[in-house]
Amino acid sequence: MKLGIVFDIIGTVLKIMGLLLLVPGLVSAYYHETSGIAAFALTSLLSIITGIILSRLGTKGDVGGKEAFAAVSLGWLAATFFGSLPFVFQGLGPVDALFESVSGFSATGATILVESNAQGYYIVNSTLANNSICATLINGVTGDMAGYNIAFQAINSQTFYGLLFWRSFQQLIGGLGIILMVVAIFPQLRVAGRQLYRAETVGPSKETITPRATATARILWKVYLLLNGLQIILLYAAGMPFYDAVCTAFSTLATGGFSPQAASLVAYNSPIIEAIVAVFIVLGMSSFTLHYKALTSDRLAWFKTKNSGS
Repeated sequence: MKLGIVFDIIGTVLKIMGLLLLVPGLVSAYYHETSGIAAFALTSLLSIITGIILSRLGTKGDVGGKEAFAAVSLGWLAATFFGSLPFVFQGLGPVDALFESVSGFSATGATILVESNAQGYYIVNSTLANNSICATLINGVTGDMAGYNIAFQAINSQTFYGLLFWRSFQQLIGGLGIILMVVAIFPQLRVAGRQLYRAETVGPSKETITPRATATARILWKVYLLLNGLQIILLYAAGMPFYDAVCTAFSTLATGGFSPQAASLVAYNSPIIEAIVAVFIVLGMSSFTLHYKALTSDRLAWFKTKNSGS
């Protein structure tokens, strides 16, 4: 097995992860969560730097079956590790944080979060949050700036909208697979892309929509994101707050089930919302190749297949 090729692919995965981590950071910024901004910025930086180092150590080349399976396995583990760091930086223990991250990327849906605020949203225990790495770092920076007569106001928000968004975002990514995202973004992978596609795809079916794995991965992601967008619109129209609609949609098609609300769908007390979620869970359980055919060439494709599983 050519380890240099594996390092190069994992490095690419981590660089993409670093960019994706900026999205929940922006959510934290929108809700004025100073600790969340610091957590995602720091994790993004660490992920990108590690990715650059691995890419420098790695080499380009033809990817065989061994390299593909190693890259998918180790790339997934690397993604879950860096995905756990925002939880660690905001107060969770390493084991709990890793559990939450693995649950997110694998779309399992189990969670260690138990506390919630008055609005029903999950929160990190206040004692853990106030003594977290980011809280300590921010307090230190604030104190140093005060010593130089530099005004700096850190907002110690007791909300974790950025972190809750990241949980659901992990399930969105894990629903199709982060390696499949890499294949979709980098057309230069060519033969390597096909090997990675086959290694990432679960189940007995490895069919592709087009002869090129990169084109197939892009189509699957487009269908996946289109359905996510449609569900967000429907949930928002049914009365769910926009933030909640986004988080719920990200978790539904991935069939993971994370919710920002501790009471999950019960919190909204809406049969319409529950019905929408139920429909999209069924769509998420079905083949996205089948969805693509139904949306483009064969409107009756859903009714002609004997097995609609992915």
